[in-house]
Amino acid sequence: MVASPEKLRVAIIAGTLGFGGAEKQLVYLANALAQTGIEVRVYCLTQDEPYEGVLRKEGITVVWFGQSGSPILRVFALINLLRDFRPHFIHSAHFYTNLYAAIASKFTGGVAIGSLRSDLEYELSANGFWGPWLLRLPHVILSNSYAARQRAITFGLNPAKVFVLPNAIDLHAYDRQAAQTFLYCLPEGRIWIATVSRLIEVKRLDRFLRVLARVRQHVPTVGGIIAGDGRLRKLLEQQATDLGLIPDGVQFLGHCEAVPALLSRMDVFMLTSDHEGFPNGLLEAMAAGLPVVTTPAGDAPKVVQDGINGFVVPHEDEDVFVEKVTWLVQHPQLRQTMGTMGRQMVETSYSYANLGKNVFDLYQRIAHSLNLPKVVALVKA
Repeated sequence: MVASPEKLRVAIIAGTLGFGGAEKQLVYLANALAQTGIEVRVYCLTQDEPYEGVLRKEGITVVWFGQSGSPILRVFALINLLRDFRPHFIHSAHFYTNLYAAIASKFTGGVAIGSLRSDLEYELSANGFWGPWLLRLPHVILSNSYAARQRAITFGLNPAKVFVLPNAIDLHAYDRQAAQTFLYCLPEGRIWIATVSRLIEVKRLDRFLRVLARVRQHVPTVGGIIAGDGRLRKLLEQQATDLGLIPDGVQFLGHCEAVPALLSRMDVFMLTSDHEGFPNGLLEAMAAGLPVVTTPAGDAPKVVQDGINGFVVPHEDEDVFVEKVTWLVQHPQLRQTMGTMGRQMVETSYSYANLGKNVFDLYQRIAHSLNLPKVVALVKA
């Protein structure tokens, strides 16, 4: 009997499959790999979260290895699972799961691909003692932004060890969702400024609220929408009250599954973060044809070309933020022109349709850089 040709096998290690930008990109990655003929499985520390069901519907195997409360026992559980699967690549989806991928690779022989999905300084600060190890232990690091890659190199990583795979968006699925009925009731006759974000410190939604309040002093018909949830919601709602934005100036929607349908009804998108890698919200806003006003967090200045599809504003210069947002609010033709340019940029550079080929090429480059002829042959097959 002639043996079946061996398939390239990839294990994706996830910390969570809840709603979030990193998790959405994980789903895109897993589907793109499967569609190119790669055998892919997702191993997750948590279970019964929203994107687990999405992956299973697409035929992707999802395995839970977080049964134990001990990190050491979780590592051993992952190693035992991966010994059965024998992956060629062990691809971490979150920075904090880099350690799992790196240790498991020592026992299973796969190439550990670490993830860097935000600003390096933020990741190092958030992970304390483990931060430098999470960066250095994997065979290679895959960043979603060129800004983070450069910071990793400055930190001391070999440039040949750090690769970039920008975020992508499935425009066909996005457009279908954008056309769906939007269940939230929004007052008519408003010009809407939106953001989509977890309500956490680094997203600086306090900045969003201050800018919104000042823009409304110039154009009272402006309204703000914050889609997302998080631990700062009560504090932000109190700030909105203090700024006179409650009840008519801003709406907190909480977690919103209908983001495309929401953004298709908005006029301007703001991103106010201090730290980002590749801001997923920018892609979604541009896909909806919205002009963007953003801080220069992460790769935002690469995604948003200042004066073309939006404006890039210094982090602490709220006067310029107010000026640019007000200008867009007062000039509908400029909003349309910039929004059209943003949509064209997404179609050209960030479409999900190109993701499978991009990942395949990336794996080939990694296999070459590590001198793995067997894996190179499988990637070429």
